Amino acid sequence: MFITVEGNLIGLSPMIKVPFMRDIAVTIGVAALLTAVGAFSVATYNSIQFGSLSANSITFFYWNPAWVLFLVLVEWYVLAIVVPFGPDIKEQVQQIKKGQ
Repeated sequence: MFITVEGNLIGLSPMIKVPFMRDIAVTIGVAALLTAVGAFSVATYNSIQFGSLSANSITFFYWNPAWVLFLVLVEWYVLAIVVPFGPDIKEQVQQIKKGQ
């Protein structure tokens, strides 16, 4: 579930208009995605190689950071969408006029 949601949020990152918030969201998203893939790999390796359940203590060392990064990513997206820390409208208009 984490990998699907994290992948969708990374794909939707251009919807965040403030550049530094978008960059932070992508950085957190990539870290969360890689951590979730690592946790899945460790669980698969343990169950195949050792014949143990995928819910043993070694897997939980990888599972906890994946869960925390997932929650941080979702909360950062909510913060970036609900409370965007962008410049005022007048400053945005000036930036657009300078770009033309």
